[in-house]
Order: sequence, then C-alpha cells, then structure tokens
Amino acid sequence: MTGGTFDDTDFSGAMLENSDFGMASLKNARFDGARMSNSRFVAAKATGASFKDATLENSRFSRATLKKADFSGAKMNNSRFYEANLEHAIFAGSNLMKSNFEQSNQDQADFSHSIMTQSVFSNAQLRFAKFIAADLTGTKFDKSDCRGTDFTNANLTKSSFKEAEIEESIFTGAILKDTIWSDYKRCRSNSVGVCE
Repeated sequence: MTGGTFDDTDFSGAMLENSDFGMASLKNARFDGARMSNSRFVAAKATGASFKDATLENSRFSRATLKKADFSGAKMNNSRFYEANLEHAIFAGSNLMKSNFEQSNQDQADFSHSIMTQSVFSNAQLRFAKFIAADLTGTKFDKSDCRGTDFTNANLTKSSFKEAEIEESIFTGAILKDTIWSDYKRCRSNSVGVCE
C-alpha cells in the first residue's frame, strides 16, 4: 500500500496491522480505533489525520507530516517519529513508552496526561508544547528546544535536559527527582516544582 492518495478516507475500526502507508497522502484521514501495530507511515503526508484510540505500537512515522494530527488515547509504545513534523498535534492521554521523537518538530503539540517513560526527544523542537501531568520518567530532552514548554505536574524523575533550551518553561508541581539540567546539575530526590 506504499504511496497512493487516501485524503479524507475513513479507516475507523479497521484491522490494519503491518500496513504500509509510506509516502501516502492521508490528509484528514480517520484511523480512530483502528488496530495498526507494526505499521509504517514513513514520509506520509497526514496533516489533520485522526488516530484517536488507535493501536499503533511499534509503528514508524519517520519524516511524516502530521501537523494537527490527533493521537488522543492511542496506544503507541515503541513508535518512531524521527524528523517528523508534529506541530499542533494532540497526544493527550496516549501511551508512548519508549518512543523516539529525535530531531522532530512538536511546537505547540499537546502530550498532556500521556505516558512517555523512557522516550527520547533529543534535538527536537518543543516550543510551547504541553506535557501537563505526563509521566516522563527517564525521558531524554537533551539538546532540545523546550522554550515555553509546560511541564506542570509532570513526572520528570531521572529525565535529562542536557544542553537543552528551557527558558520560560513551566515546571510548577513537577516531580524533579534526579532530573538532570542543561548545565548537568542533578536535582535532589525531594525536588518538586523547583530543583534543589
């Protein structure tokens, strides 16, 4: 199924494991509730696509255009978004453990209440993104641009911001146990909201 045009197509609830939508046009396509583990969307054009409550574990979205895409409630453990464009995308309440967002663009994306333990955002653009109450235990933000990003009440235990830009970021109520900052300073185990 590599390539092709599926703009506005409704795949909701479909069984699509191991599908290949690489380089396909999927503008405003709907995959809500679809079962799509081990699928590929490499370099797909999927602006405005909806993946609400879909199962997408071990899927690949590298270099895909996913502006304003909605992944709310999706199960996406171990997925890859290397160099993807995810501006204004929504991942609220999704499960993204051990996912990779290296060198991707998530400016103003919403990851609130998501589970993202041991994920990687190195060298990523995250300006004004939201991680409100997200579980980011062991997640790497090294060399990322997190200016204005909202981490209110997030769990950042053992997360890393080495050489990251964090000006105007919000950490109110965030758990900062053993968090490592841009200057390699490590927070104490009782740090909440402010690194001590």
